[in-house]
Amino acid sequence: MVSSESSFINHGNAILVTEQIEKALEKGRRSIGIVTPYKKQANLINEKLLRLKTLYPDADLQAGTIHTFQGKEKEIIIYDITFSPTENSNYLPATYSGDVDSSTAKLLNIAMTRAEEFFIIVGDIDGILVHVPEDQVLHQWVKEISKK
Repeated sequence: MVSSESSFINHGNAILVTEQIEKALEKGRRSIGIVTPYKKQANLINEKLLRLKTLYPDADLQAGTIHTFQGKEKEIIIYDITFSPTENSNYLPATYSGDVDSSTAKLLNIAMTRAEEFFIIVGDIDGILVHVPEDQVLHQWVKEISKK
C-alpha cells in the first residue's frame, strides 16, 4: 500500500478487484461499479479495466470515488477499502474516522446502497476488526457486514 498526502494506492487490492470483475463478467454480469474513497486508487483500477472493457465492450464498468456514484446504481458494487491498518500504526485516515453519525458513515451507506444485487468488499477485514477501534464506523460497518 502506498500513501500520499491525501490518498492511498493499494496494488494488491486493485488486482483482487480486477479478478472479481473478470469472474462476474464471465458469468454474464455487465453492470459493475467499483467504489473507493481514494481517487488515485480509482484511477489505478480504471487503468486495469481497459483490457476488460476491450474484451467485454457491452459491459458498463466504472471505478470512482463514493461521490462519483451518488445517484447511480450498478448491478454489482465492489467496495475497495484500499487502506490496510497495521499493528504498528494507530493512524486511521480521515476518510474512515468517525462514529455512526459521522459523514464517513453517510458515505459508506451511499456506497453500499448503490448495489442493485451484489455488494462485495475487498480489503483487510481481519486487520480492520483487530486494529481499528470498535467505536469507529469502519470497524462497526465491517463487523456487521462480515456477519452476513
